[in-house]
Amino acid sequence: MTRTEPIVIPPVVVDALRNVMRQLVGDRDRLLDADADADADADARPQASGTSIPILLSAVQAGEVLGINETTVRQLWRDGDLKCVHIGRGRKVSTTEIQRYINDHEHFSPVP
Repeated sequence: MTRTEPIVIPPVVVDALRNVMRQLVGDRDRLLDADADADADADARPQASGTSIPILLSAVQAGEVLGINETTVRQLWRDGDLKCVHIGRGRKVSTTEIQRYINDHEHFSPVP
């Protein structure tokens, strides 16, 4: 199944998604830095923030980030528009792939 018309995402939504992705990537980088510091110093213990940011997201989580239904995420997986990682019988999508999808599908139309 091929699409003939591009998906048009409003600039406000794109900006909001970019902010979410920056937050996800920033939190992940801080967690990775804390782990690296802990490995360098055996006595150092990273502080648990109470929340961890997943690098792989389920269809439900990806749908929430993209503002679409999980069924649509699964359809994007089936069509090959959104790449997924197979883990056991389940599928997940990386935050990097979500950002790629957004970048590839953002179109800004001039307002008449």
